[in-house]
Amino acid sequence: MANAKKSFIAAVVLIVLAGSFAYFLRYSRVRPDHGPDFALIPMQLGKWEAEEKRFADYAYDVLGADTTTYRVYRDGEGREIFLFIGYFGSQKYGGQIHSPRHCLPGGGWTITSREKRVIDEGLPVNLMKITLDPYTQLMWYWFETRGGSTRSEYGLKLDLVINSLQLKPTDAAFIRINLITEETPEETERIGEAFATELLKYLDVALPFTDRGKS
Repeated sequence: MANAKKSFIAAVVLIVLAGSFAYFLRYSRVRPDHGPDFALIPMQLGKWEAEEKRFADYAYDVLGADTTTYRVYRDGEGREIFLFIGYFGSQKYGGQIHSPRHCLPGGGWTITSREKRVIDEGLPVNLMKITLDPYTQLMWYWFETRGGSTRSEYGLKLDLVINSLQLKPTDAAFIRINLITEETPEETERIGEAFATELLKYLDVALPFTDRGKS
């Protein structure tokens, strides 16, 4: 009887400690030394020249990002590339990144295809074809974290857990590139991936992450 009582008390203590630790990991925040500096991403990337834009105010309230940039890059032939980057100072309670796979259907868009791609010798991205009559777009998106680049929502969560356990900042960024052209799908993909490759030259400097990896 005495041994059973001791085992019960030990189990209760372990549950309380585990719960307390989980609560600490969820709500404690280690602030990064500094945030992103999107001004370090040029308004002219190759032949593309940008104009800064804004969504409606309510969209930013729903998004919950700490800092964003939304630009329309145009070339001399009338093509347009839409670049959005959202930086989240913490991925913990109230600061999770919203996946386009969930947000787009809520906005009326239909995801007609989704593929995993690797560009620029190792950058993992998602490529989606989306439609909202009469518009059709190609969208590339991925996430940047202190653990590296990932196209996976599960990878994003894993990075949150690992950095929380190591008492590191859990900040992350979401990068999205949308492109509408009258070119063939193959040419449109080539244009979008060439733009992403050019963007990467400046992304590491603009975001407050070091020791990037790929996953």
